Amino acid sequence: MSEPASRRWPGLLARGLGFVICLGLLGWAGREALSPENREQLIRLREAPVWAVVSLFALSLASVVLGGAAFWASLTPVRRISFRDVQAVNAIAMLLAYSMKLGAIARVLLHARRDGVPLFLMGAWFLAVLTSIFAATGPMAGAALLSPRLGDAWWVVGLVGVVLTYAAIVGLAIPFRGENGLARLHRLLDPLAVGPLRKALRSARFAQLHSAMTMLACPRTMAIVGVLRTTDVVTQASRFGLSAWVVEYRTTPAEAVAISSGAFAIQILSPFGVLGAREAGTIAIADALGAQGADPGRAAIVALLVVASEALVLLGAVGLGAVWLLRNPRTADRPSPEAKEPVSV
Repeated sequence: MSEPASRRWPGLLARGLGFVICLGLLGWAGREALSPENREQLIRLREAPVWAVVSLFALSLASVVLGGAAFWASLTPVRRISFRDVQAVNAIAMLLAYSMKLGAIARVLLHARRDGVPLFLMGAWFLAVLTSIFAATGPMAGAALLSPRLGDAWWVVGLVGVVLTYAAIVGLAIPFRGENGLARLHRLLDPLAVGPLRKALRSARFAQLHSAMTMLACPRTMAIVGVLRTTDVVTQASRFGLSAWVVEYRTTPAEAVAISSGAFAIQILSPFGVLGAREAGTIAIADALGAQGADPGRAAIVALLVVASEALVLLGAVGLGAVWLLRNPRTADRPSPEAKEPVSV
């Protein structure tokens, strides 16, 4: 049964208000970027060398592809679906995520329609993806923040932290993977479950949600995802660093990792969409780190340059993705010829 309108409208109103606030933040960032004090940096932006512009677009495209590949790989322990489909849907979802989290809805609808992925399995997929993202960005950003104490070894500490975090996730998930793991989880939770909760734990929906454990427990899959996610951290930091170089916003590699990782976290966690919230967050993080003497105007230029290059790449990727999806129509009843059995764990 659908939710009554009287219960839906407060949530819709809150999301609409949040989106308006995000637009206001984007406008504030634009005003900071276009302030008279930044006239010299804006001139440099117009005179940016071709190689820098091409590299900036290439880094944005690489980040989109890496994210799509990690998304696809995360599901392989339980289901194998078309890699091209996932890349196309990922581009569409990333672009729609600029506004009110429509990207997550697009992922659910498209993968349900084309691949027959149930809602609660999508939830498990999202959970595994989010875990893998923060398992890579957390240690790298943490080491970057400690770089004044760690010196040039900060990146080694960050990579070791990523490896240990992924190993811990796999180790904790292995006892709960598959049917035996689900039974073990039932035995642990049954003493705490009463009434409807006990019934919910035995439902097919909970079993689908439990698939996240199987995804996270596959060492080979998590190793692949870990490499993809860590590479994406470096790619996003390089994109920020290159944008900063173009407008003479001096920043260290550690600051670039910390700022870009924080912006990525905001992108994921913002309930009202990416646009505006990520740019304001980028400026705030740069200010907190004291990068370039905490100049919000220059930080705003960098943040807007990053989002502009990403948006242009996403528009092109969405066009190609839409053509692919339309020219290769599939439904859950007619799976992709690329679909295979899940990988062994």
